[in-house]
Amino acid sequence: MRAAPLNPDKRVCRTCAMLHQAYLNQLEHLPEAKITVAGVCRAADINRSTFYQHYDDLAALRDDLFVCFLEQVDVQCRMIKEQTLSSDQVMHLILMMIREHQVLLRVFVVEHRDVVFWNQLDRRIQDLFWVKLKQESTYYSGLSMDEQQNILLFLTYGFYAIFRRWLESHCQEEIETLTATAAALTNRCIKAE
Repeated sequence: MRAAPLNPDKRVCRTCAMLHQAYLNQLEHLPEAKITVAGVCRAADINRSTFYQHYDDLAALRDDLFVCFLEQVDVQCRMIKEQTLSSDQVMHLILMMIREHQVLLRVFVVEHRDVVFWNQLDRRIQDLFWVKLKQESTYYSGLSMDEQQNILLFLTYGFYAIFRRWLESHCQEEIETLTATAAALTNRCIKAE
């Protein structure tokens, strides 16, 4: 499948952004199986030939959205790692990112349970959690690598369960409430100093 190439041309970027947004808008109102190239083009006010200049099909458009989202996650993770933030602040930022991209995440995480997407996202989030937890606590230094990995997995997948439930409810619960819940659970699992 051909996806839009990396192209610095502003017109190409703008067209791809319009197609991305049109596809996401369609996802908010229709099951993915009912979305068509014609519908996306109509919503983006772009003709079909323009669509096919950038993508082979809707799967390629979806894959491009996946790549763009992961690039944004990478930027956010780098920013978080470079700052001295508490686990509450990290959770808050992650939840804001999830809320901002909830339509796309519902498709990849909740509806399709896309393994490739999940593995890519999982690797990034675990790395971020690991860096931030080590910054916040010296508790880990006395543990074996297996023990450290087990704690990391336990915390990460606990957070994923919270995120998934939140996505399924269309992010109705307040971010501050979820952050406080996650922080309380984390503090019960680790010894922050």
